[in-house]
Amino acid sequence: MSLQPVRSVPEFYARAIAIEREAIACYNDFAGRMEALGNAETAQLFREIARQEEGHAQELVRCADGCRMPAISSASVPPPLSIAGDSAALIEASLSPIGAIQIAMSAERRAVSFYQNVSLTSPDPVVRELAESMILEEFEHLQLLERLAARLDAKPAH
Repeated sequence: MSLQPVRSVPEFYARAIAIEREAIACYNDFAGRMEALGNAETAQLFREIARQEEGHAQELVRCADGCRMPAISSASVPPPLSIAGDSAALIEASLSPIGAIQIAMSAERRAVSFYQNVSLTSPDPVVRELAESMILEEFEHLQLLERLAARLDAKPAH
């Protein structure tokens, strides 16, 4: 799927805020699922990433204050955590902490890819700079998830 370049700072903020808000909802949902399974470690990480995403969203909203942002529909933003419509992924995630982590890692990779695309294709240098800062934030989430996945893979099965 080819993406249209993000041409303005207000458009960037609108898309980034939409992405962060979806990520918050999805990470909180995954945390609840992991709590129901009794997997406190995974639930705690998902809650922490949701908290970080909330901080990102608040900062983006603060920075966008005064911008006349375009309306962004969820269909026009490649959501990084687009798991809601994927019933197979949800079933896997609800049964397995490692499955949920793998879905989240894939979603974070999509977020990094989206922001990399923006940083390479936007005609606006400010948008490119903003996208590069988001790449670093999303990459940090990916690293957290990868470390937890490695720890869970290393634990003996009961």
